[in-house]
Order: sequence, then structure tokens, then C-alpha cells
Amino acid sequence: MGFWPVVKKVVNESDVVLEIMDARMPKISRNDEVEDLIKLHKKILIKVYTKIDLVSKDYLNFLKAKEKDSVFVSGVRNIGMRKLKEKILISSKRAGIAEPMIGIVGYPNVGKSAIINALAKRARAKVSNKAGTTRGIQWVNAGSLRILDSPGVVPWSDDEIMLGILGAKNPERLRDPESVALEIIKMFLDYGKENLEKFYKMKIGEGSDKYDILLEIGRARGFLLKGNRVDEHRTIFQVIRDWRDGKLRL
Repeated sequence: MGFWPVVKKVVNESDVVLEIMDARMPKISRNDEVEDLIKLHKKILIKVYTKIDLVSKDYLNFLKAKEKDSVFVSGVRNIGMRKLKEKILISSKRAGIAEPMIGIVGYPNVGKSAIINALAKRARAKVSNKAGTTRGIQWVNAGSLRILDSPGVVPWSDDEIMLGILGAKNPERLRDPESVALEIIKMFLDYGKENLEKFYKMKIGEGSDKYDILLEIGRARGFLLKGNRVDEHRTIFQVIRDWRDGKLRL
């Protein structure tokens, strides 16, 4: 089944739809067309930002100020889950729904399975950093809630940079991993340059561009070839893996 029929099925069979987004990438992991579909069917939409344990306190406060009606959680660490459940129940009660059916939508690897596990209070859905670990559509019972899990929503376009940053495509299968690594570096230049410097134990020089910083990361990590040249291939994959695994944090 393609991703759009899955999304329609989730929306049609649910009373409340949780749009799961990665707090590190709010713009990239949000899907306006899915939100429009939810509103068209007059279903309750709750925006949920996950992986808040992977961002700094300052960045989280910045995001909360912009997204005041959203819920911020870490399914893996069980942070914010009580607030999420309360919002689901309160929103449902206002709509006259006693036992709401909950739909889960979001791109691959944004933390949907961890949310389901935390709501259900047991490791029902497999959690992994590898893309595509949730199979098929299944119901998960969570007390007064019934959750309809779905496979990850795949982007319409084959935007490899987006897929790479989201972790929806394994680094080894990327056609252009350098562009993904450079885009990750750009995010830190925009939102958290100090965190990049701290993690790789280096100093970003004035006027340095993304490529300069990539090379500096390679030097800081000791990824050098003969002639003191930076091993760019190794550095590129290291940056992507550090980001994907949550070691490199905004």
C-alpha cells in the first residue's frame, strides 16, 4: 500500500490524529498536505514534537514560543507523555468522544513508535534508528485510547537531502551523502554553532563556509590521509551518523 492510501485510512478511521514531528527539524518533518487532509475530514489534529531530549534547553524554549499549541515529548525518555495524553482526552471530551481512536502520522524515523510505546506503556512497536522498522497497519490498546499505528509517511518527492536528515534513508544508500552532511552543518550554523564546536572540540573560523567546517571536523576527529589531507568520505558519514544517532545535538 502506498503512503497516501495509508494516510487516508489513518485519518478516516481516527477521531484524533497526532502529527509526529522531529523537534530538531520542525520545518522538514511537517507535512502541510497531511494537515489539510485532517482538517478537511474535520478530525482533531494535535501536533507533537518528539526527541526533545536531543535539543538544548534554549532551542526548545525557542520552539515552544513559536508552537504554543503543540505538545513536546520524548517517547524514549517518557517526557511529556502525560501532557500529551491529557491533551488527547480533553480535546476528545470537548468533541463528545469518550473513547477516542488515535491516528499516528509522520515521516519515517521521527519517533512514532516511541510515542506509541510510551502511550501504551509497553514496547509494543519496535523502536530503531534504521528506516522502515514499523510494518503494516495495526491497532495498539492504551487504556481508554485505541491507537492506529501506521507506517512512516514517505515524502512525495524523492528529496534525498530531506530523507537523509530525517534518517529515513540509511546513509550507505544515499547517492549524495556530502549534501546531507553539509545541510546538517548548515542547520547548526543557523541555530547552534556553539554546540557543533563543542561536540567536535573545534573552533569555527570567521567566514568559514559549510565545506570548510566539514574539513575542520575531519581534522578534529583525526580523519587524515597521506599528505595530511582530510578523509572527506569518512568525515561525511561520521557527521550523518552522529546526527542520526542523536549524539550531535542542536
